[in-house]
Amino acid sequence: MAERRRIAADKTADSTAAIHSNGSSYSETKPPKNHIAATATATTRRTRRKRGGGKDSYSFIPRITLGLWGSRALLLVVAGMYSTNFASVKYLETMCTEPPCEHDPSETSFARFLLSATICLPILYHNRQHLELIKAGIELGFWYTVNYVCQAESLEYIPAGKCAFISALEVVTVPIFAGIFLGRKIQPVNVVSACIALFGVAILENLLSLGVPVATPAPAKTHNTIMGIGIGDILALGQPFGFGYAVMRVEHYMEKFSDIPNPILTLTAAQCVTVCGLTFLWILVDCNGQVPDMTYMLESHYLLALCWTGIVTTVG
Repeated sequence: MAERRRIAADKTADSTAAIHSNGSSYSETKPPKNHIAATATATTRRTRRKRGGGKDSYSFIPRITLGLWGSRALLLVVAGMYSTNFASVKYLETMCTEPPCEHDPSETSFARFLLSATICLPILYHNRQHLELIKAGIELGFWYTVNYVCQAESLEYIPAGKCAFISALEVVTVPIFAGIFLGRKIQPVNVVSACIALFGVAILENLLSLGVPVATPAPAKTHNTIMGIGIGDILALGQPFGFGYAVMRVEHYMEKFSDIPNPILTLTAAQCVTVCGLTFLWILVDCNGQVPDMTYMLESHYLLALCWTGIVTTVG
């Protein structure tokens, strides 16, 4: 027994000597505990550099995660803010302190989105490495321009309440576009929700008579009608199609670029800059290739409405 112990001890000593003679040991060759985490971090950064054009793709605005009811509450706030667009744009187009005031709606739209684009340019520059995402934002900007042009032009003819009611048809067009282009099935809940939304908007905008006397809106710009449908109504119908298709595409791009931090910021920045450029072309068309004098918008009441529509309800 003693002989066996001596032989085992000798073998252990020989093995230890062999390991030390090679200049390494198990403890030396075993990777540190944080080796796997460090390797994963380095791999992630290399992937981000490859996708982001040579630099880490981090957003300077933190990601905020909301629960179900938090998201619904935020959506309710956004809907309330967006509804003020119609009255604000109508105010900008019809407000006149020093007659005559013959200003095209393109002037108001361009001033609004020039302010939005100025705010969004730093965001766009910071995320300039996401070229595919920026291209998606440019496409969205085109469809949003259809919505905003139709909105501004229709408010020349119809009251803001009626324009908002027609715009609410987007709750119908979005599921239809999603079913046609994304293969989504239109659920019965979509139909019920659309009917409830339209009914509610009609009541809030005093477009549905409930036997309660309501104030008569100020007369809008005169225009010809066919079976009660005028050019203002037709122009307003462009809103649910332009905005509805854009919303459907936003959902598609949010899923496609979900691996990029805060993709909605880059999408918003790109579309605001695009809308600004297209509304500038709209001004040139309206004014025969000339840029009109827009210094009247430097008045305080104009600036307040422009800041609200250009910053809060557009970029926000």
